[in-house]
Amino acid sequence: MINDKIMLLLCFILMPSQINRFLNKIQLIKIANHWYYLAICLYFIGLVIVLPHNSSMDTDYWYRWTDFALQKGIISAYRLVSDLNYLPVTIYYLMLIGKFITTFFGKLNDFMYIFKAFFLIFDFLTFLFLTKFLLQSNSKHKVLKLIFLMGNIALIYNSYFWGQVDAIYTLFLLISIYLAYQKKYFWSLILFQIALNFKLQSIMIFPLIAILNFDLLKDYKKILKIACFAVLLQIVLWFPFIVKGELGRITTIINDSNGYFERLSLNAFNFWYLILPENIVSLGSDRTNKFLWINAHYWGFAMFFSSCGILLWKTFTKLKNRKFTLGQVYLIAALLNLFFFFFNTEMHERYSHPAMIFMAAFFVLDGSFLLSGLISFTYFLSLNILLRFFTFQAQIPLLVNHKFIAWLYLFILIYAIFLLWKSQKILVIKPHPEKISFSKASHHA
Repeated sequence: MINDKIMLLLCFILMPSQINRFLNKIQLIKIANHWYYLAICLYFIGLVIVLPHNSSMDTDYWYRWTDFALQKGIISAYRLVSDLNYLPVTIYYLMLIGKFITTFFGKLNDFMYIFKAFFLIFDFLTFLFLTKFLLQSNSKHKVLKLIFLMGNIALIYNSYFWGQVDAIYTLFLLISIYLAYQKKYFWSLILFQIALNFKLQSIMIFPLIAILNFDLLKDYKKILKIACFAVLLQIVLWFPFIVKGELGRITTIINDSNGYFERLSLNAFNFWYLILPENIVSLGSDRTNKFLWINAHYWGFAMFFSSCGILLWKTFTKLKNRKFTLGQVYLIAALLNLFFFFFNTEMHERYSHPAMIFMAAFFVLDGSFLLSGLISFTYFLSLNILLRFFTFQAQIPLLVNHKFIAWLYLFILIYAIFLLWKSQKILVIKPHPEKISFSKASHHA
């Protein structure tokens, strides 16, 4: 068991270091030496040492999909496993983890908890990224903010306790937004493409990415370069399916992603829990429940697109001209995610994960402990009410009340909009006093 832990720790340490080396090479991110980073590294090493062995409702999916893909090949897995509804890039990563486990540990089924360590790598990289922001900020409370990040178990709950993969695409979105803000258009769009290949929900951030990359329209040569590289990358990612003539398997997953579960909500405590009885929301179809002859599915779309449209219409010019601070850009990204999560039907409880990370970035850069704390608390309640890893929640009736959690999400939405309006009043924007650079790091705590 000790040898197993050592092997897992070596992998956890080496894999992020290789990713960091790649990011340094292409001049995207440079992690400088600072005791903050040492604290983050020690924190995550400690998490791996005491990695929980519990299973979630998704563990069985990971096992069946990975085992079948390793035994029969990924094409056969998509042909024969009826509930495999994730895009290939995620399955490639699951197969990589599965191969590592079967090579160094033993039977896949006996070591499924190790998947969490590989998902946690992306939380670790997210923390390093947020810490980089913290070092570059003008905050007088950097140590307290670092303590908040490290003590906030909601930030790692998805990967560490639940064993899900939302941290992966969220990290790519986090970096993509930053790079777009810094006018590094090529890698911004490529990383967004990778995020989209992990989770189709990434599309909700595309309008923001598009606005931040708006100036790219002036350079047709660069557009052509990015388009060619993006097409080549997509061919590489889908190459096994293209060769075998099975590309239709992927397009089917993409087409079926809208309507795969025709339910008002899949444990996402959102708008629908506020206006309808709980039994209808949890069991009712979003296609048969109608208001004014329009079903709930399309009402959700209408509210989502309307709210996003109003927000982006009000902020378009300032976003394009970089007159919002980077923190406020992350706040706008969080609002887009919350609009997606709160108004749409067929939402899972985990789909507000990016908003929590974006609000943590806003907290680190511009400072709003209440907002970041509130969404972290609400997200924790949403996941723990199902996984029940921490039993104290069940002892407090209010904390397991689905409607109460929905009201919390509504308050967070309103408060986030208020903060955006209050800080810059949307119409009068003050530019950020400094441009964050990843080439130099401040060494002042």
